[in-house]
Amino acid sequence: MKIKTIKIKVMKTKEFKFNDQTVNFEVENKNVIVNATEMANVFDKKCIEFTDLKNTQELVKKLIEKEKLKLKNDEKNYFQSGNSHFENEEKLDFEDEFTPKGKFVKVVRGGKNSGTWMDRRIAIAFAMWLDAEFYLWVVTIIDEIMFGEFSELEININKTAKRKAKIKYLRDDIKNNPPSDERVVELLELEDEDKKESRKPFSEIGRKVKDRYKQLIIKFQEEQKADA
Repeated sequence: MKIKTIKIKVMKTKEFKFNDQTVNFEVENKNVIVNATEMANVFDKKCIEFTDLKNTQELVKKLIEKEKLKLKNDEKNYFQSGNSHFENEEKLDFEDEFTPKGKFVKVVRGGKNSGTWMDRRIAIAFAMWLDAEFYLWVVTIIDEIMFGEFSELEININKTAKRKAKIKYLRDDIKNNPPSDERVVELLELEDEDKKESRKPFSEIGRKVKDRYKQLIIKFQEEQKADA
């Protein structure tokens, strides 16, 4: 049976203003995509002036090579974990760039997301090409978005892992000792919260949650031995 690796795209749009002109940034999983058309409009420029440059084309090619190498390593690790088949739905071709299929430079003509959208690394280079002050602004915004998202992710990881570890601890404790109403109520509340949270798109942090969960289980067990 073929097993496909599917990346669920969770996108959020954040709007910022530079000199009273709007530039939209999209958070897509762990990456940031910037509306390059809006970036260019700030300086009355056209994206094609930058995307047609040889250095820009080479940068896109290097990013594709790097991404392909990462996928190859992911495939290798997948097989080493004992799995039998790996199939990645993401195709990376330079020919797809500067079209609606582009991964690093997406050009959409018409519709809601019309315009040129750039991966953060291309967008940073574009911002530098446009203006030094604008470059510093774009880098600052991207940093704030990424580190803010990372902090939020870490909070969710710790909270989820701690809740799961506490549920297991209470289940074992109630099973092996005379249950008290207080512990039973706490367990039911935690299980209900866990059920609600499991419906949210936390697939990205699943592995990290499991790792942190195992650490917390060991911690609870050590605390239980110390109290005995």
